[in-house]
Amino acid sequence: AVFSTLMVWGTYLVGSRCFNRRVGLLAALLLAIERGVIATGTDGWRDDAFAFFVLLSVFTVVRLRADPSFKSALWVGLAGGAACLTRITALSFFFPALFLSCLGGEASSRRGRLVAAGLSLSICGVVVAPYLASCAIALGDPFVSINAHTQFYRSRAGLPAVASLSWLEYLRASFQ
Repeated sequence: AVFSTLMVWGTYLVGSRCFNRRVGLLAALLLAIERGVIATGTDGWRDDAFAFFVLLSVFTVVRLRADPSFKSALWVGLAGGAACLTRITALSFFFPALFLSCLGGEASSRRGRLVAAGLSLSICGVVVAPYLASCAIALGDPFVSINAHTQFYRSRAGLPAVASLSWLEYLRASFQ
């Protein structure tokens, strides 16, 4: 219930930041009253904590792009770290989001955005490193939570559902 509520608030923040307050309010209202969202949430079929941290990551990355400061970088790194700790596959959106935040815009602010994105990535790494180290020590694989599910991902993608692959082998096989 807490993360469902925070997810609605996060939707408002992202909509307001990317568009305007009316869009943010409408998006949050529609999410809050959407029948399917409510039904799947109460049955435990959604991960509202992850969805909230994705929204928080998007909000902070958009803010970082507009204001590449240490404070913005800190918030991006913490939000991205929280998303990754909730679901390690968040790396698949977090890295590209940081990369895209550096593109375009005024050339004079590009260096500041690159430095802030690098700092954000470092902070995220500090947040996530203990989890990856624990997995490596206890299970012999820092990415066990991804690698253990590659067989499922392959079957969903219509690929042969052979034994689990590492995330790198999975990506290589997916793009062949």
